Amino acid sequence: MAACCEKRYIDVQSPMMDPEEGLTRSHPDVLQSLEQVISSPSMESLAREVLNRLTAGNRDNWRAPASEIDYFCTVLCAERSFRANKFLLQLLRAHLPFHRIYQSYFGEAARQLGAKWETNELSFVEVTLATSRIYNMLYALRRRYPPPSHGRKPKFLFSAVPGEQHTLGVEIATDLFRRNGWEVIHLIDKGYDDIIQMISDDDVYLLGLSVSGTRHLDTLCRIILAARVVRPDIKIMVGGTLNHSHAETIREIGVDSVITELTDAFSFVESVFGVEKPPVICVDS
Repeated sequence: MAACCEKRYIDVQSPMMDPEEGLTRSHPDVLQSLEQVISSPSMESLAREVLNRLTAGNRDNWRAPASEIDYFCTVLCAERSFRANKFLLQLLRAHLPFHRIYQSYFGEAARQLGAKWETNELSFVEVTLATSRIYNMLYALRRRYPPPSHGRKPKFLFSAVPGEQHTLGVEIATDLFRRNGWEVIHLIDKGYDDIIQMISDDDVYLLGLSVSGTRHLDTLCRIILAARVVRPDIKIMVGGTLNHSHAETIREIGVDSVITELTDAFSFVESVFGVEKPPVICVDS
């Protein structure tokens, strides 16, 4: 049975929580930063993607108080992010489980934002801003409170971005990581939905993507945004020649490592998973 909606979990009038919690620092509004490099129709598609992913998969009958969801939506659309960050910190101080924060607060707020967008109660700019802030909160929570390790050997998922014709780099990376003892799932000629479905497996700890041209930037952004919502804990690294011109944009979406050389990829894995650095293997071009 759903919890009584009269019970409130936050006090919107209380003082600001300790900023040392690490969740109140300013982050770039992800979707807004992408407006500089991708088209308006693509921006709208990305915003809808995040909203749809946030509202999917809520199997918990528990519901947050409606008044709190209304307030959360209001502060998410505000000019400054102070009150939205304060709201999240108060939920954490109330010891709500993370799945309820994700599903009943982030998910329900996303559902309400999407509905108001459809009825023109909120503008595209307001919804994009609010959606970016939810996304940033997911990202901050993942970094501040990483999920516990289950002691299983991690799997890596490597794939070229759907539509990408230059796949040699990801094929070489797959082979070298396998030769160094890692279990790598290499997706070949698979689509966006296949990638998102595969990372739903919580044994997949790392998503490696390869992209060479700006024509695939929209698809790359879509995959990364969806991955961050579906699996906030997963590590993401991106390789390919697109990094030479759009490295900062790719980092702002929430990528953990931007790779320009295979040695960078091995170093990143070493730093994350605490393994000995494998020998450098030279491959003739």
